[in-house]
Amino acid sequence: MRPDLIERQQAQALTIAEVPFYEKSYSYRQSKFGRNCPLAMSNPKKVRDHAVLYRERIYYLSDTNEKQRFLNEPSRFTKAVESVPLDV
Repeated sequence: MRPDLIERQQAQALTIAEVPFYEKSYSYRQSKFGRNCPLAMSNPKKVRDHAVLYRERIYYLSDTNEKQRFLNEPSRFTKAVESVPLDV
């Protein structure tokens, strides 16, 4: 996990109360995955309870285990990973 030392500092977990503020903000947007979880591409769940802010993007994760995995290695799940097509 050494390459993600700096990336880990840029990822922060959001509480349920903070999510609406960041969603309405003009400087933060949803990730390329939308409301789908980037870790479980085959079974996306649309949950806002476990949101993470990473590089001005909001990532919605399915549960606390996936949230912790994303916080440990954020670049592994975001760089060079294609999102789910909208027509699937």
